[in-house]
This record gives sequence, structure tokens and C-alpha cells, in this order.
Amino acid sequence: MATQSTTSCSNASTICTSFRSSYEEVRTDNRTRDIVDRISVSLFRSQRKLEAERTARQRIENELRIRRWQAFQDDLRREARELQRKESLLKKDEIARIFRTHLDELEEEREEDRRREKLDRQNEAEQRQLQEQKEHSEQERLEKESRLQQERDVETRQSAPEAMRDRRELARSPYELDNKIWNLRHVRRPDYPVAQNYMELTDAIMEDILRMLELWGDTNNHTWSAEEWEKVKVIRDKTT
Repeated sequence: MATQSTTSCSNASTICTSFRSSYEEVRTDNRTRDIVDRISVSLFRSQRKLEAERTARQRIENELRIRRWQAFQDDLRREARELQRKESLLKKDEIARIFRTHLDELEEEREEDRRREKLDRQNEAEQRQLQEQKEHSEQERLEKESRLQQERDVETRQSAPEAMRDRRELARSPYELDNKIWNLRHVRRPDYPVAQNYMELTDAIMEDILRMLELWGDTNNHTWSAEEWEKVKVIRDKTT
């Protein structure tokens, strides 16, 4: 009986020990599950947090990327505007340079025209002066020839025998004038200019006669006949 009791107690003890072991195992498993659950929840939360952080970082990176792209686009547009402005300035400078060059060429052409016009005026003035000098010289030559011809004609007329016959009336004039002057010897003062005029006319006629006699010369130039030349010598002898 005692053995049976001991055996029963031993069995009971074994059962209790096994039960405790099982209970402990179960507790341990429950604790482990709790831990695992807590870890899982913590991991899930961490994962969500990491996912949120990754999403936030991705959003920030995207925003930064967009901003960098926009900044790049802005830089491109700014550079394009600057390039366009420079090209516009260069174009304006080129237009201004071409315009200045054109103005310089026009000014040179105008200056050349002015020089050419001045030279033409000078040439025209010189030609006109030369023409005037030529015409004046020609006029002087013609006048000189005309005077010489007139003098030759006068000499010819006065040297010809007809000159003596033409001067007959002229030779009578001084005598007639002297008679008139003698008749006016008692003239009143208001009439004195008449006598003075007669005297001046007489002097002019005498000078003309003396000049004619001088032109006749001392020798016959074969225009006088012997009889006429004798009369000329008589006249010259009486008047000299």
C-alpha cells in the first residue's frame, strides 16, 4: 500500500511537474507571442514611419528636383533673354555702324561734290577771265588797228592832193572868223563868250592846218603833181 501510495505520489508529482512545465511553456509562449506581437506592432509602426519618412523624403526630393528644374529652366530663359538682348544690342550696334558708315560716305561724297563744284567754279572763273582777257586783248587789238587804220586813212586823205582842195574853205575860215572877232572888239561883257568861242574855233582850225602841213612832209611822196607840190611848198613856207 505504501508502495502504491508512494507511486501515486510520485505520479502525482510527475503530473504536477509536467503540468507546471506545460503551464510554464504556455506562459512562455504567451509571453513570447506578446513580445512578438509588440515587436510586430513596433516593426509595423516603424515601417509605416519609415515609409512615411521615405515618402516625405521622396516628396521633398521631388520638390527639390522640380525647383532645380524650374531654376534650370529659369536660368535657360534668363540666358536666352540675355543672349537675345546682346544680339539685339549687337544688331543695333551693327545698324548704327552701318548708318554711321553710310553717313560718312554721304559726307565724303558731299565734300567731294563741294570740292568739285569749287574747282569747277574756279575753272569757270579762270576760263571766263581768260576769255575776258582774250576778248579785251582782241578788242584792244581791233581798236588799235582801227586807230592805226583811221590814222593811215587821215594821213592818206591829208597827204593827197585832194586834201589841199578840201581845206580851201577851212583855210578861209580863220580869216572870216578873225573879221568877226574884229567886229566884236567893242562887244559888251554879256556878249563876250561869243567872241571867245570864235577865237577858240580859229585856234582849232589853225592847229588842224598845221597838223595837215606836218603830215605832208618835206618831200613829195609821188601823190602830188609837180605843180601841186610847188604850191604845197609855198604854203608850208608861208606858214612856218
